Amino acid sequence: MPVMNYAMQLAGSHLDRKDIFSKSDPFLVLWASKHPGGYHSAHNIARRESHSTKHNKKFGGVSGNWNMVYRSETLNNNQNPLWAPFTVNLMQLCGGNFESVFKIEVWDNDVHSNHDFIGGAVTTMRELTTSKEVRLINKRRIGIHNSSGRIEVVRCAPC
Repeated sequence: MPVMNYAMQLAGSHLDRKDIFSKSDPFLVLWASKHPGGYHSAHNIARRESHSTKHNKKFGGVSGNWNMVYRSETLNNNQNPLWAPFTVNLMQLCGGNFESVFKIEVWDNDVHSNHDFIGGAVTTMRELTTSKEVRLINKRRIGIHNSSGRIEVVRCAPC
């Protein structure tokens, strides 16, 4: 039987600023699809979702077609965060299937108001372990393109 727990460590790179007078205070969230294998590709699922603005801004663990699997600590005043290592159960994240999609989002923590969406991506474990990075997209981003930074894989291995 394959190992279902994976040790992961992710880092943000060149994340957008969301605060006026300081850098963002980013945290990372992993969401599992409520319909693993129900969509044919990460592209199709991203096209069907009107991106993350419909999510609860103060997360309750469930949002639309997604269940929260992991939320990182907040790293204050940091556009290139290195979040602490964590363990994720692949059965919870992607049904144990390296081809099933899940979502990664990065948010700017705001204590006195709603969190600000920095960017997100729909990906698979196969893509994450082979490409070692994911480009974050924010369709509401103002600028030349909708890329709002990257998530880099520091570690992703069975434990």
